[in-house]
Amino acid sequence: MSLIKLLHKPGLIVMRGALEQVNEHCHHVLQVVFNLSSQSNKNTAYFSVDSNELNCAGVIIAPDTVHRVEAVSCLIFLIEAESHLAKRLAKRYLDNNNFHCLSKEIIAPLIPNKLNMDFTWEFVEVFLKLLDVSTCMGRQLQPRLQKIIEWFDEIDLKGIWQEVSLSKALDIVHLSESRFLHLFVEEFEITWRRYILWRRLLASIKYALSGQSLTVSAQHAGFSDSAHLSRVFKEMFGMTPSSIISKIQSEQINQPAR
Repeated sequence: MSLIKLLHKPGLIVMRGALEQVNEHCHHVLQVVFNLSSQSNKNTAYFSVDSNELNCAGVIIAPDTVHRVEAVSCLIFLIEAESHLAKRLAKRYLDNNNFHCLSKEIIAPLIPNKLNMDFTWEFVEVFLKLLDVSTCMGRQLQPRLQKIIEWFDEIDLKGIWQEVSLSKALDIVHLSESRFLHLFVEEFEITWRRYILWRRLLASIKYALSGQSLTVSAQHAGFSDSAHLSRVFKEMFGMTPSSIISKIQSEQINQPAR
């Protein structure tokens, strides 16, 4: 079985390995994919965005865009859409488009020179420097919405996502429901409900990788049961949680943001 190595810190997940049998899916992160296989073999990776097949060595995909990625060997960045890193990449490469193809000329100098490096944050920085960015994350949100994100972070640490509700959020921000929901969509470019699902999904992955069963992980992340988790997971990642979590070799979980 091909293992997928994973690094994680707040707002950023990086994976290295093979992706196989992935369906079209859509999630609320900016995604960057590098094909690490031989650039001479065009069959080593498959990229599709909005059902359009792409012929490139890598791709940057905007948040909430339907896509599919399969590769024999790849490096994948899942970047919180509201982070400074995602905003910089979107401004530099997307220009209001759904994707940007990375040419093999960008990646070729690193293959195979850097591929024998250990999978560490230093390795990750090498690839981000190709895009002229760093892993500096951060968020720049309206103060009231920043309070909501801090509340989410506290909920995540305690594993009590079932306590998240719109009424509690309104108590924190002291806004009417209609004003808050409008402000939320304006700032995050996603509905309250979809964002909550996304955060719960990320939480379930963290809990599962810490050794908890999918059933317990689903409960702590606020899903009704493991079947509910599996449905949402497949919708947002194109595969079931059991099919990918069993392959993940977690190098670092919850490294503090730098």
